[in-house]
Amino acid sequence: MKISDLLDEHGYKWFKYSDITTGVIWGSLCSILILYNDLLAILWLSISIGFLIRGLIDYHNHQIAIAIIMFAALLSNVNILNYIEKFIFLLLFLTSSALFHDYIQYKRKNVGKYIKKFFYDYHLHWYTIITIYLLWTKDVIVFISLVFFSYFYGLVATGQANYILEKMRIHK
Repeated sequence: MKISDLLDEHGYKWFKYSDITTGVIWGSLCSILILYNDLLAILWLSISIGFLIRGLIDYHNHQIAIAIIMFAALLSNVNILNYIEKFIFLLLFLTSSALFHDYIQYKRKNVGKYIKKFFYDYHLHWYTIITIYLLWTKDVIVFISLVFFSYFYGLVATGQANYILEKMRIHK
């Protein structure tokens, strides 16, 4: 997902139409997860709706990915009401903590070092929320999915994966 973001919003280049291609890949991979398991559907729907609430679906590749994800959710026949507590928990806490992260990143950059590390540098707010979710629900598959997402998103977002991008010939 973050590579798709870099290729559109942040001006990175890879190959012609790589921004659109990675948007399709992002949407398709999430769709596979959604169609595979109802709990993963709840997770990725809550994250996708959170992206909409945060105003992050602002480029064509983002819009393509979210359209594919929402279409997969319709095909999956997942009944959110069967998982309403889990859905509300994920949507409420992931979105609200991400909104605070956005506030720190874009509006108030001079926060305390521990708050910055927790919400911005290491995205620990997501790990904390998903650990609480795991302890509450024992949904290991959701935990694993969000840990992988958070880890790789953080690597790319913080620049720690720049050497991988260079090897892939993705450049500014």
